[in-house]
Amino acid sequence: MKRRRTTLSRCWSGVLLALGLATPVVRAEPIVLYETGFEASEGFAADQDLVGQGGFVSRLGLNPDAATVTTENPATGSQAVRIDGALLTDPNPIGNFAGGYYPLLNYDFVANGTPVIEISVDVLLVVLADVEQDIEAGVSAYDSQGNSYGSFVLGGPDAPAGEYGYFNIRAVYNFATGIGSFYLDDVFSFSTPFFMDETDNMTINPALSAFGEEAPPSDFVAYFDNFRVTASAVPEPSSAMLAALGGTIVAGLAMRSRRRRSALRSS
Repeated sequence: MKRRRTTLSRCWSGVLLALGLATPVVRAEPIVLYETGFEASEGFAADQDLVGQGGFVSRLGLNPDAATVTTENPATGSQAVRIDGALLTDPNPIGNFAGGYYPLLNYDFVANGTPVIEISVDVLLVVLADVEQDIEAGVSAYDSQGNSYGSFVLGGPDAPAGEYGYFNIRAVYNFATGIGSFYLDDVFSFSTPFFMDETDNMTINPALSAFGEEAPPSDFVAYFDNFRVTASAVPEPSSAMLAALGGTIVAGLAMRSRRRRSALRSS
């Protein structure tokens, strides 16, 4: 019996060793595509338009003056970005007043094999007066032609006056599945399909966005800080299965070991 137990132990060890050698890394570290706190040390000048600094442009060329680098209300450090609702004077293609500002990455997630794009930013939405319109601030994603993949925002219709934030908004666009997952202060909020059509060209430009329903949407100001964009690959199904199987076997061995020790103690 003693020899049989030794053989069984060696067998399990061999299985675990094989799994350890055969299981590749399930998910590599994400690639940081862009990261900034809009600080002077990063080349951002206060009291100047955001557009033209750090590679930022405005979506479709609309209202570039609405977004400025400011020393007002940073989440961390000494600078942030301010989008002034009163300057959102140009309607976007869906008919409301908007500002979308992004570093011109035109990142090709298909060619790079990294279809999971994550956008994170800290947002403070300041509603200056009780309003009866929809006002929003958050993150969006566009392709190189300015077509939208969708947005995740703070705000909504009939927002009462007050300050909302700072909150961290994190949007995960999985282009392998067409599903976007959204988090507020690292707490999962919801998942939903996002826009993809024949005009999309498999590139992405993550953006800071603000929206107002009416003209002029002067009843709010939005602040943004700590903007970060990453790209990562989707784990292979076989890798995920091997990892799960390895975890199951380890858990099973641990349970068997605990039962054996309990039996020895009771005897």
